[in-house]
Amino acid sequence: MLGWLARRYPVHKARTEEEREAVYRFRYEVYIEELHYNYGADHAGRRLKQDEDEKPYTTLLYTGSPQNITGAVRVRTWGPGEVPARDFETLSLHLFPGIETLRVAQIGRLVIRRNLRGKLVMPSLLWGGYEFLVRESRVDLGFVDCLPGIAPHYIRLGALPYAGRLIDLGYGPGVPLLLIPSDHERLARLRSPVAALSAKYFGPGKRPPLDLTPFRHLVEGDAVPVEFDRGKVWREVEGRLLSGDRPAPSVLAGLSRRSIARLVAGGFVLRVPEGELVIREDVEEREVYLILEGSFEVTRGDRRVAVLETGDVFGEIAFLAEAGRRTASVRARTAGRLLVLRRRFLDELTRDDPKAGARLLKNLRRFAAARLA
Repeated sequence: MLGWLARRYPVHKARTEEEREAVYRFRYEVYIEELHYNYGADHAGRRLKQDEDEKPYTTLLYTGSPQNITGAVRVRTWGPGEVPARDFETLSLHLFPGIETLRVAQIGRLVIRRNLRGKLVMPSLLWGGYEFLVRESRVDLGFVDCLPGIAPHYIRLGALPYAGRLIDLGYGPGVPLLLIPSDHERLARLRSPVAALSAKYFGPGKRPPLDLTPFRHLVEGDAVPVEFDRGKVWREVEGRLLSGDRPAPSVLAGLSRRSIARLVAGGFVLRVPEGELVIREDVEEREVYLILEGSFEVTRGDRRVAVLETGDVFGEIAFLAEAGRRTASVRARTAGRLLVLRRRFLDELTRDDPKAGARLLKNLRRFAAARLA
C-alpha cells in the first residue's frame, strides 16, 4: 500500500532554483498568510526563505510540482561531530551520550496544503523523507520540534518526546521529539507508515539497529516536558484540581467526575519553564489550556490584561472561534503545568456525552465572553 503511495505521491528533492523558490512561496502561503506565524519573510515577493535553507547540509523535499506544491519539509543532516553549536544547544544534544559519534538530522518546516491535511500527502512525505534519511544520509537519530497540539500526531507516526528543553519557535513552545529510524519494534507496534522501511534497512544481514540503552532515561520519567499516558494525566488533574474538598475549576463546573475523566483522556500535560511563551497573539491555533500549576500572564500588544492561576483556562476564544485566531499572548510567570485539549476531543465528548459536552461549551463561552469584555 505504502509502496503504491510512494509512486502515487512521489517526494522530490528541490534541486533547481525554480523548485526552491516554489517551496519558499508555498511556505509563505501557509505560515504567513494562513497561520499568521511571526517569521521574518519577504512580503513583497511573498516568499519565506531562511538562511538555513541554503546551507550545504540542508535538503528541501516536496510533493506535487513546482507549479502546484502540495507538501514540503526541510531536512538538515550532519555527520559525526558536525552539528553547529547553536543547533546542538537548541536540541539539547548534550543529553545524548555518544552523540558526537552519530549521524543526526533535524526535520522541520513541514507544511501541507490545507485541503490535503489528513489525506495521503503526509504519509508520502514521511515515506520519502525516511528513504532520504536512512538510504542516502544514513542517519542514526532524527530530531523534530512542533507545537504541543500537533505532537500527538507525530507520536502516533513514531516520534518520541525526550527530556530536552522546550524550543522557542517564535510563536509558541516547540515540543522536542526524537525519531529513531532503526526502532522497528516500536514503529511496527504503532503501525507507522515507515515500519516496513525500517525492516527493509535494519536487521540481520543489514544495517545493525542503534543501541538505545544509553538513551532510555531521556524518553521516560518527569524530565520529559510532555505527558501523554492517560493514567498519569488523570492523576495529575485529579491531584492538582479535584482532590480534597476544593470545588472543581469553573470551566469544569457541572461536569461529573466520569465526564471530566473522559475529557482528560483526550488531553496531555505540558510542563513549561518560567518565562516560556505558550501562545502568541494573532497566530492561528485551536488548543485550549487548563492551568494545573503555576502563574501565567496574558497580554494584548504591550498591555497586560490578566494574570491566571491554577484552575484558570486560556486559549478558549480561538478554541471556540471558526477562524481559530489567538486574541492575546500568554507567557509563564512561573514554572507551570498545563492540561492541553484540542477541539476534536470536545467534539468526541459531545458525541459520547452530549450533556457534558454542552455544559463544557457553556462554561468555555462564559470564560470567552468575560475575557472579551
